Amino acid sequence: MAGRLEGKVIVILGASDERSMGASAAQRCQAEGAKLVLAARRLDRVQAIADSLGTLAIGCDITDEQQLAGLADAAVSHYGKLDGAINFAGIETSSPIADISREVLQENCDVHLIGTTLFIKQMAARMTDGGSVVTTSSQTALLAPPGLAAYAGTKAGADHIVRIAAVEYGAQNIRVNSL
Repeated sequence: MAGRLEGKVIVILGASDERSMGASAAQRCQAEGAKLVLAARRLDRVQAIADSLGTLAIGCDITDEQQLAGLADAAVSHYGKLDGAINFAGIETSSPIADISREVLQENCDVHLIGTTLFIKQMAARMTDGGSVVTTSSQTALLAPPGLAAYAGTKAGADHIVRIAAVEYGAQNIRVNSL
């Protein structure tokens, strides 16, 4: 019996720890029949997970657009197409606004806001027959948690970008969602 993702090619970014949401999603997608490309900043960590699933691993930093393009290209080169992409990449820093540094703000913007936008752009550009791009958010994007201004603020911004991307890519039969 074929799974719901039988024959689909899916990129998962942020699968560098066996207990991560990315690794869990990879296991579930593979169980449903998907062909996978797993990626994370640290190739050695994602390689172990990819090896356990018998799939392709790529080192990719979400803050580097060329690496994101290379990730999407690797999926198309290896499997001939790209149907889906899931972004689990993220960082979490905690600091009250009174103590926050520009570096912490910039790092959160680079990963959650800019990185998410470029991830959507690069993955959708290779989805020639439609597809789905999913990025992860956080409940903190809807709340006002003390000490999480950089994290929650950039997650909220990314959620809004996802809404815009859903409208822009909808005509190409590409769904863009945040969970």
